[in-house]
Amino acid sequence: MTEHRRPTDALVVFAKAPVPGEVKTRLGRALGHAAAARLAEAFLLDILDGARSMRGPSVVVAFSPRESEPWFRAQADTCHLVPQPQA
Repeated sequence: MTEHRRPTDALVVFAKAPVPGEVKTRLGRALGHAAAARLAEAFLLDILDGARSMRGPSVVVAFSPRESEPWFRAQADTCHLVPQPQA
């Protein structure tokens, strides 16, 4: 979403970039970190597809880490993107 307005009704998806060794780490110990990251990516893309198909609320993706914005912009181009604060 290129507009800079605040949505009044929104579905917020909190998401972490699917980086091997950074997501699904417990599963990664069993499957391997690359496979776990691919699985996390598939889950996230399914969630985004479902969220975008909903009528009504705007979809906001609160993503992490901040450096992953280009990946999220490519995958969630119709969503409002907001970086999560770094801990």
